[in-house]
Amino acid sequence: MPKGFTLIELMIVVAIIGILTAIAIPVYHLFTVKTRIHTAMYEISAAKPAYEIIVTQNAPALITPADLYIQAETSTCSINVAIPDLNQTETKVLSCSLKDKSSLETTAEIYLTRTPLGKYSCKTVGIPYYLIPKECI
Repeated sequence: MPKGFTLIELMIVVAIIGILTAIAIPVYHLFTVKTRIHTAMYEISAAKPAYEIIVTQNAPALITPADLYIQAETSTCSINVAIPDLNQTETKVLSCSLKDKSSLETTAEIYLTRTPLGKYSCKTVGIPYYLIPKECI
């Protein structure tokens, strides 16, 4: 009896590997995009306590990311900070414009709004619904 594998057995193994790869690559790509968005969310969320302290102690005319002990540029985001408008119901105060926009719109952004009472909420622009962090829904 000959030892080894027949050609048909090898072809079946190659076909199975091809099918698994065809399924795994899109799932992996979706996972990496979702991870980038969650990372962006946590990068701006980390600045909330410092932002709240500055705002409640009579905020200056300009707040920079350095004032909040965060970097303006990270591998994921370009972070912008704004002064809250106490006359509006909500103001976009901490925003992250995503750098790597693959699988996203060119305006992909995640940001936090603040009410005059100090309540924060998360919003997104240019990010598909199925990728939005649950904190923002």
